[in-house]
Amino acid sequence: MSKSIIILEDESIIALMLKKFLISLNHRVVGTAMDGKTAIELVKNAIPDLLILDVHIKGQMNGLE
Repeated sequence: MSKSIIILEDESIIALMLKKFLISLNHRVVGTAMDGKTAIELVKNAIPDLLILDVHIKGQMNGLE
């Protein structure tokens, strides 16, 4: 069963690799974010089944916050 996923990753090459891998497994990547604020907005709008979070992101918020 396909799951909807949001990726929070501040390294664009890693985010792209994860996205391609998840799509190859027939999952839907409904959004990617490079910062916490964008990730929160994506979650509010998409309500994903799964979040993949980088704990050590740049900016005021980390992946756990």
